[in-house]
Amino acid sequence: KTLPQLTKLAPDSKIVLLMGSDVALHLKDWKNISQLMMQVDFAIGMRSHRDEEIHIAMRTLSTIAHLSAQYSLHRTNFSHMSSTRLRV
Repeated sequence: KTLPQLTKLAPDSKIVLLMGSDVALHLKDWKNISQLMMQVDFAIGMRSHRDEEIHIAMRTLSTIAHLSAQYSLHRTNFSHMSSTRLRV
């Protein structure tokens, strides 16, 4: 529901989905992941996972979906924080 609304609000914008590496490891299990991969890039905040683990997971996802996942890995001093803690 949210992605179509964002696309409508900003049709010429590139949408980047930010997630932790713990979530990225399970993208292959998401419903409609192929559609999502065609519409967004993924920015993956590294937690305790090694870079290679994430590269393998994203290559696996690309193979399963028959699409190339566009993603970037990011390190921060706040890798321990969860979005749950940020919500109001």
